Amino acid sequence: MNVKLRSEVPNEFKWNVGVIFKTDDDWEKAFADAEKRAPSIEKYRNSLGDIAKLKECLDLREELSLLCERVYVYANLKFYEDTTNDKYQGLSERATRLVSQFSSSASFIESELLALDKDVIQKFLNQNNIYAHYFDDLFRVKSHILAPEIEEILARAGEMAEAADTIYSMINDADMKFGEVTDDSGNKIELTHGKYGTLMQSQNRETRREAFEALYKSYYAQKNTLAATFSANVKKDWFFAKTRNYSSTKERALSAYNIPEEVYAALLKSVEKYLPVMHKYVDARKRILGLDEIHFYDLYVPIVKEADISVDYEKAKSAVLESVAPLGKDYVETVKRSYTDGWIDVYENKGKR
Repeated sequence: MNVKLRSEVPNEFKWNVGVIFKTDDDWEKAFADAEKRAPSIEKYRNSLGDIAKLKECLDLREELSLLCERVYVYANLKFYEDTTNDKYQGLSERATRLVSQFSSSASFIESELLALDKDVIQKFLNQNNIYAHYFDDLFRVKSHILAPEIEEILARAGEMAEAADTIYSMINDADMKFGEVTDDSGNKIELTHGKYGTLMQSQNRETRREAFEALYKSYYAQKNTLAATFSANVKKDWFFAKTRNYSSTKERALSAYNIPEEVYAALLKSVEKYLPVMHKYVDARKRILGLDEIHFYDLYVPIVKEADISVDYEKAKSAVLESVAPLGKDYVETVKRSYTDGWIDVYENKGKR
């Protein structure tokens, strides 16, 4: 049993990207508009000391950011539907380039804001409190904001910095094939990312073992390419961390979410403290399943053989609505909209990310 092509999946089980743009032609018009307007933010360079100009600049950046975001999201959601589709590979690359170009045009803003007199900023915030959190965040990372010309170079490098992620996605979602395995019914099926999770819960240990070995054999065959891709990503993270004066890539990653390194260290310490509990659980799992030795492919099968953890999609939707009911009517109605308005792409298809 092979995975369906995108065209073979019924529309009612696909997300509705048309709520962003109805057609690719509409996307092209928005892309052209964004590409034309993006450089207009530069007219505010060296003028942010004027409160009126500052307000205009930040409002325009918000407007253009949202426009670029819509262009980027549409292109990438279409690309993720089938990563082998050349057309949407192209749209995704163009959208990424657009975002990088806009970031480059707007890169002067943070440096100029940090150079302003605090009285000017406070006067601006007294009139535009909606930007208060933005300024709090900006001053929190002040030591990592560089001179305008350097910020512009880093912004231009944004598209190039995505290369490792893009390459990995093409390997993992478009090119890699895991071959066929035997399911619980004795049928030969094409192994995919989605089916792998289900097979790992099979009560038939041979089914689990075969799926596990088939999946990781395919990854192992690409070990050199994957290692080179990972190395490129590490070097990218290290470059941006050091260039922005962070002591480590960890500090930079945590700083993006305003998480102190102490919190990260406490998490690791807690995990280490309770590792013996996990080891005890794995030993119990081995004993209950009656295994001489336990492998990775034995970690997800239900210990209780009678357990049936498969759930019909429609029943699952009802269960989710019931579970969020305590959060209020508005929350429930929003979840219902996700079902009716095409927010969910339900089934696997060839090339889907």
